[in-house]
Amino acid sequence: MMADLASTDLTRRDFLLGAAGGTALLASGLLLPACGSSSSSTTSSTSTAPPASLELLLAGTGSIDYACEFVADAGGFFKKQNLDVATHNLRNSPQVLQQVVAGGLIVGQLESLNQVEAAANRGAPVVAIGVVFQRSPFLCASSSAHPLRTMAELGGRTVGLPTLGGGAEEVLNVTLKLAGVDPGTVRRVAAGSAPAALGFVKDGRTDAVFVTVEQVVEARRKGEDVYAFNVSGVNPVLGKAYVVTRDTLARHSSTLARFLKAVQGAALSIINDAKLDHTLSLLQRYELPVLSDTEAAKETLRTISQGWTAAGRENLMRVVPKLWVSGVTQLKSAGVLDGRTDATTLFATGPGKEAFG
Repeated sequence: MMADLASTDLTRRDFLLGAAGGTALLASGLLLPACGSSSSSTTSSTSTAPPASLELLLAGTGSIDYACEFVADAGGFFKKQNLDVATHNLRNSPQVLQQVVAGGLIVGQLESLNQVEAAANRGAPVVAIGVVFQRSPFLCASSSAHPLRTMAELGGRTVGLPTLGGGAEEVLNVTLKLAGVDPGTVRRVAAGSAPAALGFVKDGRTDAVFVTVEQVVEARRKGEDVYAFNVSGVNPVLGKAYVVTRDTLARHSSTLARFLKAVQGAALSIINDAKLDHTLSLLQRYELPVLSDTEAAKETLRTISQGWTAAGRENLMRVVPKLWVSGVTQLKSAGVLDGRTDATTLFATGPGKEAFG
């Protein structure tokens, strides 16, 4: 069983010891492949060289939040970059991070905060090379009849989370600290990641829940009265990033650049698809519950794409150094990160510059 970085105080030695177990997990096939793995691709249309193979790890399953990665596969963007990408799903961001640390040509898409805390406070040799969500993917939802409008109002309340000990709980703890609230005063319960999680608020089991755009859209389309706000605003350190080890960065920078170019191309194709019919046709090969309601799927895609471009369309998939420095400074001031942390050691702009110029 893998240790959970969100609930375990791991040292650098612990990370290195855990790497052996992570490698064994990959080798044994215990990672569950996503339905859209592009492992069947062979070569790009413009290259006779064999495709570069890499593993892409996602935190969670069945979410349209991963539309960029799914469309990069189904739409041929990985193949165009001569990449053979095998996609796997794990339960949460801490588990994805542990597998990334285990080594190999692995890219993890996870909450940036998990990577930043692990690198700054526990010596994990990981860096962010690209940013998918330039703000948190999480919304804090409550009843419109009794709305909670800011993180500062959560003190003494009960909050539902997708899972306990995962990326959402890390974001909750940090955003509470940034709002001046002692995280210890907030009770947490596991509410799951399905739209039914909002039922925890409706029946009084929680005062609020951390949810995704997809959950809020579906609830509102069913007539439920939901108030929701993004928990961070523009802050990539509380968003979601593509994370690799320093060793992988040093050995495979050009391959990583091609990966970033592929997912950016996929994201742009979604953004530029005004009616989103083509995008939804590509996503049909994946088991995404939201696709059962076409209009809900379209509304969700349009809303989550705003998170991709929250720092400006020109920064789509890019690491923006000044935003990372600002976000890390906030976390240091709140006591979340070691005060000696140099923000510039937590990200790498090389692959992005090679990919986007």
